[in-house]
Amino acid sequence: MGRERREPGPVRDALGRALVGMSREHPPGARRLSEVLRGHDLDVQVGPERFGVIGAEGGVRVAGEAPARAISVSLSPGSLCRMLAGETTVGRELRAGELEARASIARLRRLDVALRTFLQVAVRCPSLAEIAATLRARLSLHPEEPT
Repeated sequence: MGRERREPGPVRDALGRALVGMSREHPPGARRLSEVLRGHDLDVQVGPERFGVIGAEGGVRVAGEAPARAISVSLSPGSLCRMLAGETTVGRELRAGELEARASIARLRRLDVALRTFLQVAVRCPSLAEIAATLRARLSLHPEEPT
């Protein structure tokens, strides 16, 4: 049975816009993120929203689905906000039970490196502050999820 096509939600939309901004505003950083994620695609679920993050030679992109062998990651919108704010790490969220992932330890380390790389590039891209603020505002519209 195939997966149903999903419309972009707020996280997928924001990540897609952020990746475009990174490519335009900090090409070396966008290339580094692509190198980190190449061969380590993600199947991401944030609250009810699910999408893929595909690392390829031409860059990182978001998609409606992830390849079957992707790292599976599930987290709450609040956990995502804390990680994007640099308040926590993948490892801390895993230990706290706020993030669930199905992957080898080596691939989980790669996920942490990818998150840190994303944040390091993001702070160098002026457009990402507005994208992050818009995402936080959209996620705060769902009071059932702690932020």
